[in-house]
Amino acid sequence: GKSIFREKCIQMKEEFAVEALYQLHQWCLWRRELKSGDTYLPSSLEEQCRDAFASTVPTPSALQNDVVAELRSIGLDPEEE
Repeated sequence: GKSIFREKCIQMKEEFAVEALYQLHQWCLWRRELKSGDTYLPSSLEEQCRDAFASTVPTPSALQNDVVAELRSIGLDPEEE
């Protein structure tokens, strides 16, 4: 049968915020990794998700900031991404 989640995503594709598309892209990657072909999204929606993911500027996590601060506190100068 058809995936209810997939169908709901298709219905709501114009309503998703960039952050939701970003997360949905990660879901698509995970589904592909599992080779779960029954729940792939239409290619146009996957492309929309991929574009949102690619356009998002990465921000360092709190853990990354803590690690950088600790490294600097001991005299190192780490290069941040």
